[in-house]
Amino acid sequence: MEPALTIEGRVLDPNGRPIPKACTFVSLLGDFKCRVPVAASETNEARFAIKAIPYGRTYKLSIRAKGYQTRQLAIEANDRSKRTIDIGETRLLPSDPASPPAAEQSPNPDWENAFQNTYRLEEGETLKLIKPPFMPERQEHVLDMALDKGGLDNVTDYAWYICAAFRWDGQVHDGHYYGGSRLPNVRSALNWILDIPHYDLAIPEELQEVGVPKGDWIVREGCSVQERLKALEEIIRTEMRRSIRFEKRTVERDTIVVTGRYAFPPYPAGIRIGSVCLSTRTHPWRNVRRIL
Repeated sequence: MEPALTIEGRVLDPNGRPIPKACTFVSLLGDFKCRVPVAASETNEARFAIKAIPYGRTYKLSIRAKGYQTRQLAIEANDRSKRTIDIGETRLLPSDPASPPAAEQSPNPDWENAFQNTYRLEEGETLKLIKPPFMPERQEHVLDMALDKGGLDNVTDYAWYICAAFRWDGQVHDGHYYGGSRLPNVRSALNWILDIPHYDLAIPEELQEVGVPKGDWIVREGCSVQERLKALEEIIRTEMRRSIRFEKRTVERDTIVVTGRYAFPPYPAGIRIGSVCLSTRTHPWRNVRRIL
């Protein structure tokens, strides 16, 4: 293996106090199809160390902490005589939408508006596909969402997602994410993109594993199932040169009806239980829940 270097430093607030659990991660600087973090670390008593970074690249170091402005720095990693690059102290300014961004901030401090403008649906548009390579603002959005959901672990979890299903109601909202090396197939797309329950689908065996185009999907909230299916048919026809037609039919199916009573000891005074959740397994990886 070739030698690699370590990027380290300290993250402080404006008064010089350590910022605990600040997330630091490096990504490739430039126009690459892959814009996810190369490596990441979390501060421990203000100090961080991101290890095993290959030489010969220019990296973007991003430093984020809840309640503070993000800092981004360019790191040159061409000097092979250096085993460690110490960036010293980095002080984060408190978040303040009214104040101008720091010089080291993202080249596009208005990235959220740029993301929303690209991922929005036009009047009368039901479904839209955005294919990779994704805009840089998409990475900013996903990383922000991942950090809000739990910190550094979520950053590394969401880094490998190749597709996302967003929702549009006048603004873009996060939905399901899809990861892995394979394209999502028709069944999974109907489930997690269009939100059609698996028990409402009957897909011929020869179509079970037919893939749909890779990319991000934006679905309009409140539109009918028929509108969503028609829009998906058109995208598959345009992008994959394949005609698929979905039909709505009324069919009779055997069903299992389960009835019963649920009794439990009384809870202490002052605690009121208004519902009971019943969970049944209908598939090796799917649970169906009902609130009673």
